[in-house]
Amino acid sequence: MSSAPIKQTGVQQYVWVLLAIILTIYALVKAKTLLIPLVFAGLLFITMLPVYKRWLKLLRSDVISAVATILTLLIPLSIILLFFSIQLVDVGKNLTSIDENMRKGLDNVLSWLGALPMLREVDLTNWLKENLSTIISKPLTIVQAGISQSTATITGFILMLITFVFLLFYEKGIKEWILLLAPDDVEHNWIDAIKEIQKLVQKYLLGILTVILILALMNSIGLWMIGIQYALLWGFLAGFLALIPYIGTLVGGLLPFLYSVATTDTWYQPLLVIGLFVLVQFIEGNIITPKVVGNQVSVNPLAAIFALLSGALIWGLAGVILAIPLVAMIRVICSKVKSLQAIAFVLGTSLSSPPSEQG
Repeated sequence: MSSAPIKQTGVQQYVWVLLAIILTIYALVKAKTLLIPLVFAGLLFITMLPVYKRWLKLLRSDVISAVATILTLLIPLSIILLFFSIQLVDVGKNLTSIDENMRKGLDNVLSWLGALPMLREVDLTNWLKENLSTIISKPLTIVQAGISQSTATITGFILMLITFVFLLFYEKGIKEWILLLAPDDVEHNWIDAIKEIQKLVQKYLLGILTVILILALMNSIGLWMIGIQYALLWGFLAGFLALIPYIGTLVGGLLPFLYSVATTDTWYQPLLVIGLFVLVQFIEGNIITPKVVGNQVSVNPLAAIFALLSGALIWGLAGVILAIPLVAMIRVICSKVKSLQAIAFVLGTSLSSPPSEQG
């Protein structure tokens, strides 16, 4: 007789959890215009806090130090944007033709595959055409959305900078507020979590930006030497897609390959594109990422892919950028609270180890 209420209570708990998840996703989608700049500002605050403290120690003024920190961030960013602005304008005008050429290249490749004796009896080309066309057009759709929504992007950027400045001013108060959120029995672990999150975000974001820049330059220079049009677009798009484990590099290399198939009369350029991305992937996987980033986030590939896809569905391009560091932060917080360590265990990389050993 006593088991029925327990079972009903358990069902009710699952229903409430499911309802909370649905409402959270709904709120994230509806309030993304406000939330995205705030989350970026928060991550930026964590990353640039050491720089702000150095300026503060040197200049002895909160306002001047905040301005100096913003300039430290904006000057290199402005130089990079100015360098690529001409190419971006050209790309924005020709995105439709670029997409059409990629689809043409896909048709050419699938026609060639369909002529192979081993695949002639298998209806594989239609399935590939239907699914791959969506995959190859998705990155360009995101680029087009980013270019067409420039006004909203500028507004969000200004909101992010304003929030970032206030976070710098309220640094000590924010730390006290976070500690007040901690339950009494985990306050010590909460302090450790804050320190670990700061270290994780700083090393990961700076490291991943460095990796993206290195890969983008390597890809762009290689594609330019091969003679592929819009080398900067393909190079930086592939560098950014490298954020997605395993499939990111494949899609990043597939795009310029299909474009070269459609726009060149020879086969040596598409083959050189394949060779370039195989070489870059080898260098990135064995040298660049292990040295620059390492395994800072400690999130398993399945959780990372799911987080990236969920981020793309909820917040688009911003969601892709924010997904991994946010999931890594959730893993750290859950690892410090005993009742939530099962979540940290699922998200972590050491699935064969007990949750208490994942730290």
